[in-house]
Amino acid sequence: MKRFGVDKIGFAVMAHRKWVSVLCLALTLIAALLFATGLTFNGDIADVLKADTAGYRALQRVETQFHRFSTDEIVVVESTGFGDAENFDALEDFVLDLQLIDGVEAVISLFTLPGGMNAQEPFLGSAEAGALSPLQKLDHLMAVQPMTGDVLSADKTMTIIVLMIEQKADGGESILDPAARDDINQLTADYAPQLSIAFSGIGEIHRAIEIALKKDQKSLALISTSLCVLLSLLVFRSWRGAIICAIPPMVGAAWFFGFAAAANIVIDPITTIIPTLLIVVGFADAIHLYYSFNRARQHEQDIVKAIQVSMAQTGPACFLTSLTTAIACLGIGFSGTESLNTFAFSGFVGMFIQFAAVILVFPLLAYWLGGGLSDGGTVISGRFSVVGRLATKLLSFGWAVRAFSIAIFVLAIYAQFQLEIGFRLAEHLPVDSPLNQLENRLSEKSLASGQLYVVVQDSDGVEGFGEVDAADLQRVAEIVFPDLSTKQAAALFPSIEQIDLLIEEGHPILRRYIARDGLSYLLPIPIDLSLPATQIAAKAQSMADNLNAAGFGGKFEIAGMSLLSAVEVPQMIKDLQLGFYAALGLVMLVLMVATGSIALGLLSLIPNLIPILGVETWLYISGQQLTMTAAVALTIAFGIAVDDTIHFLNSYQQARARDPSTSIAIAIREVVSPITTSTLLLVGGLIVTQISALPSVAIFGQLVAASLVLALFASIFLLPAFVEPFNRAKNLK
Repeated sequence: MKRFGVDKIGFAVMAHRKWVSVLCLALTLIAALLFATGLTFNGDIADVLKADTAGYRALQRVETQFHRFSTDEIVVVESTGFGDAENFDALEDFVLDLQLIDGVEAVISLFTLPGGMNAQEPFLGSAEAGALSPLQKLDHLMAVQPMTGDVLSADKTMTIIVLMIEQKADGGESILDPAARDDINQLTADYAPQLSIAFSGIGEIHRAIEIALKKDQKSLALISTSLCVLLSLLVFRSWRGAIICAIPPMVGAAWFFGFAAAANIVIDPITTIIPTLLIVVGFADAIHLYYSFNRARQHEQDIVKAIQVSMAQTGPACFLTSLTTAIACLGIGFSGTESLNTFAFSGFVGMFIQFAAVILVFPLLAYWLGGGLSDGGTVISGRFSVVGRLATKLLSFGWAVRAFSIAIFVLAIYAQFQLEIGFRLAEHLPVDSPLNQLENRLSEKSLASGQLYVVVQDSDGVEGFGEVDAADLQRVAEIVFPDLSTKQAAALFPSIEQIDLLIEEGHPILRRYIARDGLSYLLPIPIDLSLPATQIAAKAQSMADNLNAAGFGGKFEIAGMSLLSAVEVPQMIKDLQLGFYAALGLVMLVLMVATGSIALGLLSLIPNLIPILGVETWLYISGQQLTMTAAVALTIAFGIAVDDTIHFLNSYQQARARDPSTSIAIAIREVVSPITTSTLLLVGGLIVTQISALPSVAIFGQLVAASLVLALFASIFLLPAFVEPFNRAKNLK
């Protein structure tokens, strides 16, 4: 296998070990300082979807031409029943208190709904409502105003309040000030237990994700590394060996955090998995170097010489494992979104940062601690010799192993093509959080904290809302809500009189219905955020088809964050699949160049793909969908799974130079322990992802861990059978 100059690094580090030690320490301290002061987090799922697509542009037009709906805050209020006079009065007082909160421009609630199509004032504050009991008021409002069902549950125990946030004059980001949130939280405490009050909606989801991201970054990397160290102690039975293998990936992760802070790389729901990924790959490389170092120690009394030999033999393979995983990261960038492009860039750079940490720190630790390892740090094949013997025996049945592998490969390819693509926002919601439970209760009550927007162009192209425009909006409402009567459909959009009154008052609610240029109108459609992407997309498509059939073709568009997710994420997943195939081609090319053999690169293709296809087959059989998290995880898992192949081929080619007839058996014996050990440790480290507050991180860990286990079996039991005909042909020449 080609050395790429990596074999010389061991000699250079040992020759200048004091200066290299100072350099590594200085870089670590600088990285720690940058990490502590400059790392930023972003839980906004919308940023993951930022791309130059029709759906994103449509949403941006809504945000600029009408109102910035993304800045709205959703407050959910629950009680034993708002038909009760005390609960009703408490709700009314709470709404009045919200109007006094700094930064709140307007409050939309039951108390702002007019009592029908021609009413010009909110019904609940009218003289007509004054003569009714709270229960009668709400019953009447539900009968004459269909929008009531969007903000009040049928059993009258839950209601939604929308806070419109004051927009900055310079167009900057407008959010509810933390002090204002504190004031609302104080109101929540004041009205408890009579009213149960909580934030919901996209804004609160983003905040919950951001909190979970910060929590994960503080805990996951540390716990994952600690668990790997503990497992190393159990496997190596040497505290020195555990430290030698654990410190390099920890240093690499620290360097990456420093780089991320310096480069202004934001940790979001996608990039949050990079540190764990770097630790996984760095630990694997350190373990392979450690085994190689111990083999060298059996023949070399001089520890410096043993380090140089191990670095020369295994260092190039470690470089290739970093390169292949870096290539897999680049494949993530095929989707074209800003977040995934950032992942591709930071993952690519991060892999080489991790490689630099391992290749520089490992020899230093081996020098300072390796001399104390008893009998050369004997952790060689004995512990996993039974696995090696079984793999060697299977070489006698090479044709059967190849036939079995090809059959499994074909079946897995079929399963891959049958696997459905899907997306749920709940995949990114913190597990068992109060917010998640609240969203579920909203869904059960047939309320929705999300919205779609149907934008209809002005019919006559003349600014001003007139009879023709009102008739068009009524027809659109009837099409979008076919179960409503004509009168109810007309009440979904303000009447001409109501619009005139809003214009006269300069009320901010006007921008929720009429564009700034007065030439288009917006009809909001409540949408359940917990719905699968397919249902949201199907609902939007059905509305579009019906509007086109009614003659509105070219005069409307449908937008919304939930629709953007439903439409764009499946396309992103398809792009990620293309990225995977591109990464596959590049990795195979790297293997061919590194081994100097096209045949070896091609022969390793099926064993390299079986782990990934096997996981996709499991997803298909278990009735799951290929989500964006799964697509990212499997692409990255492929890059990691190829690492086992690289180490096997590296050992095979070195063994072939010594003894061509038994080279495969020698390679199996040399790699079975480091591959098995590294897989056990990496799976153990990835188990930590299951305590993440974010389901997406836990799913990522599950899929990568499953891929690594399958890669272990593929590289030890299947790959040798594919290499065996190549080796036999070489021996006959």
